[in-house]
Amino acid sequence: MKKVHLTFDYELFFGTHSGSVNNSIIKPTEMIMEVMKKHKATATFFVDYLMIPKLQNASEKMMLEAQKISDQLCRLVKAGHRIELHIHPHWLDAKFIDGAWDFSDMRKYRLHSLSESEIMTLFIDGKNHLETIARGVSSDYTIRCFRAGGWCIQPFSRLKSAFQSTGLIIDSSVSYGAVSNSKVLKFDYTNTPDKVMYRFADEVEVEDKNGEFLEIPISFYHHGLSHRIENQIDKKVYRSRYIKFGDGCHNGLGADNERRRKKIFFAEKRMLSIDGVKPRIILNALRKSDRNKFVIISHPKDITIRSLDVLEKLCASKEFELTSLQ
Repeated sequence: MKKVHLTFDYELFFGTHSGSVNNSIIKPTEMIMEVMKKHKATATFFVDYLMIPKLQNASEKMMLEAQKISDQLCRLVKAGHRIELHIHPHWLDAKFIDGAWDFSDMRKYRLHSLSESEIMTLFIDGKNHLETIARGVSSDYTIRCFRAGGWCIQPFSRLKSAFQSTGLIIDSSVSYGAVSNSKVLKFDYTNTPDKVMYRFADEVEVEDKNGEFLEIPISFYHHGLSHRIENQIDKKVYRSRYIKFGDGCHNGLGADNERRRKKIFFAEKRMLSIDGVKPRIILNALRKSDRNKFVIISHPKDITIRSLDVLEKLCASKEFELTSLQ
């Protein structure tokens, strides 16, 4: 049986409209939990922790929204899912104006825009914040995994001390072959090991069998012309099933947002995701692969009914075991 690690980046939109906490996070996550509970499957939720204190300090209404998030994270842990650390440092400059979030200042989008002492502070605060929430349910809960905001973990050497100080041992930011050099996103994974997992020490691009850290990359698949045609037909036939529950938008993430999205992979490579794709395409990609372990990335804010179709088929299949990253 092939093992599938389903991961969700638990966050708001960062475009011109952040979307509401209820529609972009709470409701779609509840739907995900419902499907997975039915099949006794578990997932990993990489929580963008900085949004929680920012919501708490924005207004009385936003404080209640932050509490909803904390309550849901407790339910996730209680249900056997993992919550792990995810950091989008541009929250540091986010402003709450007239009831909406302004993310126009993206200079701190990458962790590497900060000093190493600032990075250390975010890691320590984030780990403590999430562990405090989780330990309301599980007294010995420990955060041990990380995913960088926007997959920007290079150069890892600038984050190494923060990993060591917080006891983080697993990263899942890399996806083999992915590359971006936009104003906002900068990473190059064309030379990382093409493996389901590997150890590293100082840089994620270099495998070190004695390294103290474990990289579990986001899996990819080849999305050729036939797949693209099939997917477009599916979107036309099942148009309503592709409408996102999230009520925010991605546009506005830097002037080159749409261009950078098209350049993240070579034309026929895509990260494995349950979002925006026909169920048959993803299941066949997993079946045909000679690998026995995969990491799928998704976002509650991007979930659609079609996403839940994919999730249902994955969970129901006897070919795959859906488990959280451990």
